[in-house]
Amino acid sequence: MAVKKTTYTDVELVKTFIKPSHITGKKFYLYIHTRPDNEDLFYIGVGTIDRGKCYYRALCHKKRNNIWHKIVRKLGAYNIFIVEESDSKEDILSREIQYIKLMGKKCNKSGTLSNLTDGGEGCNGHSSRVWTEDMRNKIREANKRRVISDETREKLRIALKKRGIINKSITNGNKETSINDRI
Repeated sequence: MAVKKTTYTDVELVKTFIKPSHITGKKFYLYIHTRPDNEDLFYIGVGTIDRGKCYYRALCHKKRNNIWHKIVRKLGAYNIFIVEESDSKEDILSREIQYIKLMGKKCNKSGTLSNLTDGGEGCNGHSSRVWTEDMRNKIREANKRRVISDETREKLRIALKKRGIINKSITNGNKETSINDRI
């Protein structure tokens, strides 16, 4: 059974989809995903309410790990609960860490959560992975060997032009240049 992917922007529609909690309209929130068949908790996350996207991260299917996707594919649906809200990012992130530690993760066989990290890195796009110098050097070497053909470069230029990204002016110090000059 395929999961219906929808972007929710209507606040009333979102409120019907999310199970009620003590929603207060704060800036940061902690949410959980539960299984509809037995109400087991399988994911804990943090999101922000900004730019009119009400609880977007709790509803979003993007940037989820394979364990999360396997569970959702198997079930076909899941429940969303907004557990806490706060104006303090630090409070919400510390609560996420506490909940993940309490519930345990599947990846290390300590619990039922599909989370891969211990939490605390949400709302900013940074992961908790520590990059060693050896890893950085391998990535640098791999990128040096990448060669973009003229044909690929032209396709990229056309795609950027269609999106309106090319032909916009950029202020470079006192000199104004076009993005076309840079590609």
